[in-house]
Amino acid sequence: MAASANVETEITILCRTEVGPEQQPAQTETHEYFNLRPEAEKNYGYSHAVRIGDDLLISGAVSMDDAGNPTAVGDLAKQMKDCYGDLDKVLKHYGYSFDDVVVENILSQQIWLSS
Repeated sequence: MAASANVETEITILCRTEVGPEQQPAQTETHEYFNLRPEAEKNYGYSHAVRIGDDLLISGAVSMDDAGNPTAVGDLAKQMKDCYGDLDKVLKHYGYSFDDVVVENILSQQIWLSS
């Protein structure tokens, strides 16, 4: 992402649905892509989320507008609120909630400078 030098906080998430032996996926699993901001994601060449079988992988969520420009620069609390708001939209699209999250990675730069 071209604006990544200005990104201060990024969050990635993995959700997994437990399946029993009788529900094991076929050997070939399909990839279902989801674009939260289609134009920005097309311009940067990525998809906000992909579902592969029973796994949902959500790419790094950053505080940005619909054009892909960073927002809330210097305001860590607002960035986190924006990120989790976007993540909630993606989770709900697939019928998940934050209770289904099994892995969450948070990258934050210069957190000591935030007030």
